[in-house]
Amino acid sequence: MEKLDGKLHSIKNEIEGVFSSIDPAVFDFKRNYFNPSGKAVRSRFTLLFSSALGLENKKAEELSICSELVHTSSLLHDDCIDGSSMRRGSPTINARFGVNTAILLGDLIMAVAFKRADSLSRDTSSELVAAVKKMAEGALLEENFKYKKISAGDYEKMVSLKTSALFRWSALSACYLSKNGLFAESSLIAEAFGLSFQITDDVIDLEEGADAGKERLKDITGGKITMPLLLALKDEKISAPLMEKLNAFLESGICDISAAHEMADLIRENGCLEKAREKAKALIEGVGKEILRLPEKNEAVNLYNYLYSLSRRKS
Repeated sequence: MEKLDGKLHSIKNEIEGVFSSIDPAVFDFKRNYFNPSGKAVRSRFTLLFSSALGLENKKAEELSICSELVHTSSLLHDDCIDGSSMRRGSPTINARFGVNTAILLGDLIMAVAFKRADSLSRDTSSELVAAVKKMAEGALLEENFKYKKISAGDYEKMVSLKTSALFRWSALSACYLSKNGLFAESSLIAEAFGLSFQITDDVIDLEEGADAGKERLKDITGGKITMPLLLALKDEKISAPLMEKLNAFLESGICDISAAHEMADLIRENGCLEKAREKAKALIEGVGKEILRLPEKNEAVNLYNYLYSLSRRKS
C-alpha cells in the first residue's frame, strides 16, 4: 500500500499541476485553491485494476489522471445543477465564484482530460468521449427523474450511465492497453462497483453522524429517489405512511426540509440503510469470481478488498 500511496501522491501533484498551469487571468488556482482530488477513488480504482491486469505504471497513472480530471469536471457541473454550497468539506467553486466560472472551469478541465487520453491512444480518447456522453445522459435522466416516482430499474439505468460509465472506461482502457482480452469481466466489475459505490453514497446522505463532506439529506430535499428509499417503499411496515409522505412531497415540488427529515427518520428507523449497505456489499461479492480471474492474483485480491471496503465507508 505504501507503493500505491506514492503513486497517488504523484497523481495528486500532477492534477494540481494541471490547474496551476492555467493562465491566472483565466483561473488563478494558487490564489483560489481547492482540492481537485478528494478521496481519489477513481485513481485508486484505476491503479489497482491496472495492477491486477499487469499494466505498466506510467500508463496506469495517466489513465488515473484522466479519470480524476473528468470526475472533477463533472463535480463542478453537478454542484451548479444542485446548487451545492459545500464539497469535500469546503465551499464549492460555484458558491465562491459563481455558476459561470464553475461551468467554464469544468469545460476547460474536461478538454484537458480528452487531450491527455489521446496521448495514450486514439481509441482510449474516443472511448472517453463516449463515456462522458453517457455521464451526461445519466445526469439528464437524474434531472428528469427529480420529484417523480421511479422504479429500481430506472434508478439502476441512471446510475449505470452517470456513475458507472467512468469506472467502466478506466477498467476497459486498462484492459485494452495491457493487451488483455478480459473485456467482459472488466465491464462487469466496473458496472457492479459503480452501482455499489452510488448506493453507499445514498446511504451516507441519510446516515446520522456521517461525514459526507457536503450538506446532508441533499438527495431527498433535491427530489431524488435513492436506493434506501426504494427499499423502504417495499417494506410493508412503512410503505403506506412513507408513500403518503412521499406523494405529498413530490406533488409539492418544493424543498420541504421537515418532510425530508420525517422520511429519512422512517427509512433509518426501519433498517433500510442497513439493507442498502448489504445490497452494496452483495454487488461486490457478486463479481468476486470475475475479479479473481484477472491475471495478477495478489493485485486482484487487493482490488477486491478495496472495492468491498468502500461499501462499508462512512464518508
